[in-house]
Amino acid sequence: MNRPASPSAIGLLLLTVLFLARVAGQALVAFFDVTWLPGMDAWFSGLLPYAVLFPIQIVILVAMVVIDRDVWLGRGLFARSRPRMGRWLRRIACVYALSMVARLLITRTHLIPTRARGRRARGHVHRH
Repeated sequence: MNRPASPSAIGLLLLTVLFLARVAGQALVAFFDVTWLPGMDAWFSGLLPYAVLFPIQIVILVAMVVIDRDVWLGRGLFARSRPRMGRWLRRIACVYALSMVARLLITRTHLIPTRARGRRARGHVHRH
């Protein structure tokens, strides 16, 4: 008999689907220049060349699916309870979240040149 999925498994799956949607949307704009989605400047900061970023995103998605599967099934490496590791990961997540808030505030102020805030041509993938 199958056990019902835990709230954690459902939450992880939802986050994976949302990230997949973002990666797919970004890829549609970058590779197919679709016009019904925001331009590449809205998706892509330019910190990494997109040719590097996209494969990294695919690796992250594969890792997320493996973790989702383990938690959903309640067995495997990522399904074991590790309270100490959980506390450590929560601290890292808080630091990351705060750094993203700081990044947002910095990029929305005078510190970033106008060109980096979305004045590039629609659908253009900035390559270094």
